[in-house]
Amino acid sequence: MIVRKLKGLERVVSVSAVDPIRDERGWAFRDAPGGEPDPVNGFEFLLRFDPVYHGHFKCNIRRVIDYPSLWGFTRDLISVPGVGGTVDIDQVKRHYCMTHPSVNPNRIVPAGPVLAYHEPHGREVLLEG
Repeated sequence: MIVRKLKGLERVVSVSAVDPIRDERGWAFRDAPGGEPDPVNGFEFLLRFDPVYHGHFKCNIRRVIDYPSLWGFTRDLISVPGVGGTVDIDQVKRHYCMTHPSVNPNRIVPAGPVLAYHEPHGREVLLEG
């Protein structure tokens, strides 16, 4: 959050906090101090992280896809009727790459990553047991 503040990215990079208690639906996301409300449980952040934040903002130690629970949660949310159809990842990448000349002075929009958002999420096992 310090880098976010120093770089003036508060309006660009939202912050969500993970509730340390997981229930039958998986991890819950709550508003954090200084963060902006995320109406769909961290979805905007999770959806944008791998295609945008990972490379664009150099948050590249790990990706959401490297965390099976978070990746399943992301795919679960995108499968909710009325949610997946509102997502245009190419537009999101274009927006970030074209509007941050200090981060991407040549305004290069990467072709990847290619992510399988619509593959089965496997979260039904959270309801078992």
